[in-house]
Amino acid sequence: MKTAPDCLIAGCEILWDCFPDGNRLGGATCNVGYHLNQLGMKPGLIASVGRDALGKEALRVIEHEWHCDTQWIACRDDVPTGRVNVTLQAHGEPTYEVLAPAAWDFVEIPSAALADRTCPLLYPSVALRSEFNRTQIRRALVGYRGLKCFDANLRPPHNSPATVLEFAKLADFVKVNDSELKLLGEAAGSKETELEALLRDFARLIGVNRICVTRAEHAALMLYDGGLFCGQTFPTVVKDTVGAGDAFLASMIASLCQPGFDPETALSRASALGSWVASKAGAQPKYDDTVSAQFCGGRYQWDFQ
Repeated sequence: MKTAPDCLIAGCEILWDCFPDGNRLGGATCNVGYHLNQLGMKPGLIASVGRDALGKEALRVIEHEWHCDTQWIACRDDVPTGRVNVTLQAHGEPTYEVLAPAAWDFVEIPSAALADRTCPLLYPSVALRSEFNRTQIRRALVGYRGLKCFDANLRPPHNSPATVLEFAKLADFVKVNDSELKLLGEAAGSKETELEALLRDFARLIGVNRICVTRAEHAALMLYDGGLFCGQTFPTVVKDTVGAGDAFLASMIASLCQPGFDPETALSRASALGSWVASKAGAQPKYDDTVSAQFCGGRYQWDFQ
């Protein structure tokens, strides 16, 4: 009997990031799944890959190296496994060329995956570039009883502020960065320019009272049930920033699942994990015993070099 998941990722983008020095399994919410698993959770990835060599290898890695459940990852004959060409700019900042169409544009969300679940359900804005996925995710969210978490990223031309806003309004918890908050706030009709006022107005306009805002090297903020909270910053020597935000989101979801949720502790834990990932190459650095001891079970302590 398969173990029931304690988090679902619907519309999970499984793809290969193609760097100059080789291919790495990636996709924003695929990375989130990796980190959730490392943090002691059991994510259920609802996704699609092509019936090709890259799809076969993705399934092997996810099941046998990450030890994640693959029962809801479909193999498609009509489209290939996703690929993204990645270029690293100065200071490790990545730029992406996302190839389309790809298998993750066609993710069927089976009713059996959602039935009687109350665990968090994460859905990504990147996957909304296809009408197929938009329809599937809309249906999945209707009546879902668990915490609905939205990773709000603007990735033109793959999505638009209007599309991201539509799906943000369906969430219970939204994660966004500060530059995207400004664009989405303006698109929603806010006239505010100062960050705190903008965050509160944006929450009012979309009807969501739990929003987390990341701010690169500055402390992350969270509006939580009317209160504004600030995490700590953890300076590090950046290797590359690929996947740091995904690790941050995974940590926030793990914290939201714990009793006695404390926004400031959750923000600091997530920021510490994101900083650690940024200090390593790639989006899925290996957690050794020291890292696991410091981040699993709601703990965090920054003493990495």
